[in-house]
Amino acid sequence: MLAMCNGECPKNRFVTGGNETEKLNYLCAGYKLFFNHCTPFVQAVARQWRQQSQTDGRPGHTGRNDPCPCG
Repeated sequence: MLAMCNGECPKNRFVTGGNETEKLNYLCAGYKLFFNHCTPFVQAVARQWRQQSQTDGRPGHTGRNDPCPCG
C-alpha cells in the first residue's frame, strides 16, 4: 500500500510501529482497508483506459512540416 499512500504526511506519523524509530500514520489501518478495496477497480479502469488509448484510431504525432492528418 505504500505505493498508493506514500507514507502520508510526516506530520501525521505519530503512532509507533514495530520499533520505536518507525512512526506510522494514525490513519494507516483505514488507508489499508480503503486501498485494498479500491485497487481492483482502479486496475480495471487503468486496463480499460490503456486498451482504449491503443485502439482509438487517432493518428500519431504530426510534425511541424508534415501534411495535415485530417486531409
